[in-house]
Amino acid sequence: MHKKIFVRELGVAEIEELKVVMNTAKSRKTLRRAQVILASGQGMDSKQLSETFHYTQRNIATIINEFNEVGIQSIYPKKHTGRPATITKNHETQLVELTKVSPRALGYPFNSWTLYRLRAAAIEREIFLEVSHMSVKRVLKAAGISLQRTKTWKESTDPAFEVKKNTSRNSITQTMVNMPG
Repeated sequence: MHKKIFVRELGVAEIEELKVVMNTAKSRKTLRRAQVILASGQGMDSKQLSETFHYTQRNIATIINEFNEVGIQSIYPKKHTGRPATITKNHETQLVELTKVSPRALGYPFNSWTLYRLRAAAIEREIFLEVSHMSVKRVLKAAGISLQRTKTWKESTDPAFEVKKNTSRNSITQTMVNMPG
């Protein structure tokens, strides 16, 4: 048999704030906690609260006890710190700068970056000690860089390559301008 637990006597300001929370809460958890506290304040015992809100009696007791100890702040979600960030702004900046350089210019045998190639190059260049390709993807996404926008570099050993490349581009543009239509 569980001991009946009730919320302490609620102040007028607390009741008003709980009502506001019930109408404006973005978090379902916050809303339900506010409902439990108000219902307990109106005389519902933990068993009735458990049946009404589909929480275990233990959870109801936890919600009520936290409210009795901490007050209204206990209904709001607690900020979880999680694992500390291992990627600094400096790392992000260096990785973004790396994407702007031709892989060939850095001595790599390919013309475009992929997540895996960037990851390997970043580790090789000691931007990171270790990093996943998904972390690389998150950094690039935050910087507005996507794989669809990956820059490729066209290179040739032909001494006249630049002239030919620009001439062919200009002739295509000229042809399109002169097309009937």
